[in-house]
Amino acid sequence: MSTLTPGAELKPNEFYERLTVMRETSTAAFARFGSATLAALKVYEEAKRKAGSEKEGDQP
Repeated sequence: MSTLTPGAELKPNEFYERLTVMRETSTAAFARFGSATLAALKVYEEAKRKAGSEKEGDQP
C-alpha cells in the first residue's frame, strides 16, 4: 500500500509528532491510546520515512 501519492509532499503533523515524543518519554500515557491511533501513527511514520528516503535519492 502506498502511503503517499506520487509527487505529493509529506507535511509534518503536529499530533503525530507529539505522539512520537510521548512514546519515547511517557510510555504509560502512550499505552492508553487505542489501536486505531497506533496504526495511524505507524502509517504516518512509514510515510515520513519513505518521503525522507525519496528526498535523499533525489540528491546527487
